Amino acid sequence: DEEYEAMAPVQWPARAGKPPEPRVFADGSFFTNDRKARFVAPDVPALRSETTAARPLRLNTGRIRDQWHTMTRTGLSPRLSAHLPEPFVEVHPDDALRYGLMHDGFAKVTTEHGQCILKVVVSERQQRGMLFAPIHWNATNSSHGRVGALVAAHTDPFSGQPEAKATPAAISPYEYVFRGFILSRSELPLPSSLWWVRATVPGGFGYLFADNGDLTRWPAWFKARASDDVADYMDVGGGVYRAASFAGDRIETCVFVGPGHDAGDWNVVKTMFAADSLDDEQRRMLLSGRAPDGTGGGPIVCACFGVGRDTICDAIASGARTPAAIGARLKAGTNCGSCIPEMKRLIAQTATQAADAVKVAS
Repeated sequence: DEEYEAMAPVQWPARAGKPPEPRVFADGSFFTNDRKARFVAPDVPALRSETTAARPLRLNTGRIRDQWHTMTRTGLSPRLSAHLPEPFVEVHPDDALRYGLMHDGFAKVTTEHGQCILKVVVSERQQRGMLFAPIHWNATNSSHGRVGALVAAHTDPFSGQPEAKATPAAISPYEYVFRGFILSRSELPLPSSLWWVRATVPGGFGYLFADNGDLTRWPAWFKARASDDVADYMDVGGGVYRAASFAGDRIETCVFVGPGHDAGDWNVVKTMFAADSLDDEQRRMLLSGRAPDGTGGGPIVCACFGVGRDTICDAIASGARTPAAIGARLKAGTNCGSCIPEMKRLIAQTATQAADAVKVAS
């Protein structure tokens, strides 16, 4: 340890007998006889796998804005986990129509090596014939999201780079009857046969899930883990179950289950869960899954300041038509700036909707 502390820092790359270079090739000269750069192609680049009638699409994998590798560090941050909490597959609208996929539905992605069940994001940013799925979720934090298991083990013979962006794949819709979420101060064992993903949230752990099981299994599961102070609501005919247990004035555990998108507002309930105490009005409103004032910010876009999509869209609609104008009102995009591309897309989307409305009116 003493030797390490005493060791002088070394700037890399460091050539033998040469002083450190703050920036290699800054003078425009390269390590060749004529000092010019050369491109050397050791082989003709070609994909090792081909699409087929059974696997007509190419699966591209990579990272998303706020996560890194398998979330061993970034996944511990509630702020970074707020933006995109679920594993997904991004699909072009034409391909979504062709394969019967719905935005915010589920899809099974299959390759020769494995399969995943992922949330669907329909977006014109994606190329036709291509799918994109992020690599970050694994068997520890999701039930069906280990995208790395879909990728062929082909590597480049010279660089060792895996062929992680062109695996032949098929996609098909996958249906769930119920969706929901759980918030808890500690990690929980979940019922069997769920699609689930775990995310770090302020104050504990969050689980987003989808289920084709019997709704009536949830009360017994919850009460086995709840305190004596419980509020619950069940509508078997409507497919709804909501329950919360309390420790003093603070939520200890809660579960919200509903059909389709009617489980409640995940972001609103997360805010209540993070609070040290709830007042009487908040406690009365909790099982509604809505904010006490009837509003909500929507899914988080700016992780730095916790600004939601609905809040940003409201600012755009009221005249903030640039990221700078949005930042001046909401602070969104004024720290790391990584949410600015998404804000630009929301601005463009609002402009398109306004133009369409003018056409309809005329």
